[in-house]
Amino acid sequence: MSNSYPALISLDDEAKIIRSEDVMIFAPEYNTKGRKDATGAFHVGVERFMRYYELDEACLNLIDNSNPPKWQAQQLLSRMAQSRPCPPQIYVYFCHGFDWGIQFGLRSPTPNKPITAQNKKDFADYLGLVSRHKAPINIYYACSTGDDPDDDPLTAPGFGDFSFGDTVRDELCRLGCTYNRVVSHYSAGHAFYNPDVIFFDGFGSPFGGHGGQLVARTSTRESRAFGRLLKMKPGDEIAGVPAGFVWRFPFMTIADIHNQVVKALV
Repeated sequence: MSNSYPALISLDDEAKIIRSEDVMIFAPEYNTKGRKDATGAFHVGVERFMRYYELDEACLNLIDNSNPPKWQAQQLLSRMAQSRPCPPQIYVYFCHGFDWGIQFGLRSPTPNKPITAQNKKDFADYLGLVSRHKAPINIYYACSTGDDPDDDPLTAPGFGDFSFGDTVRDELCRLGCTYNRVVSHYSAGHAFYNPDVIFFDGFGSPFGGHGGQLVARTSTRESRAFGRLLKMKPGDEIAGVPAGFVWRFPFMTIADIHNQVVKALV
């Protein structure tokens, strides 16, 4: 894989060139008490993503979310550190998300959010592990990791500045991963069907940027068309766009996504 990312997936022949050794997938092991969030959503997404790309079980890492967040963060970091000698490029997270982090006890120092010394160390360690590949891709099939903090007066609402995803992109750029990509959602919604998607791309910058790029502004006809593409089931096809788009779009350019969305406009 190259140091830029616009063509991991071929739109012409649907070539699935993601290899098992390129990927680490993380999900909570158990349902949250009183809910079926793991078995009803996150595990479903994991199974479908892995089946689509024909990935080995070795890619999957279940985090024991019955333990405290601090323990979960250490398990996540330990699994990442024990990955194959050749660092994976793609990290996929099916879990709960927030503007400041993900449910596995991992959080970033977003503005006006208290953070402990341990949180800072965990986040720094996380960045160090991800940055072993020079063009890492972090895909958060999770809520709100691209949502800018509501209580920060410097952020432009809806553009993700200082969100968890934005911070990950910026810090990876500063570590030399200038062509990294972070895929997030800027609202709460379904883990992988939510059309409120925002990309944070490094674009070769040594320090990142301010916010990200929305695939489509929420509640627009483009957003609704994007949502229809995400929800296609195996065997479905919308205007020539085959099913599996929900697993392909994180590796596509915004322009290529928009060219597919146009086909689904009604």
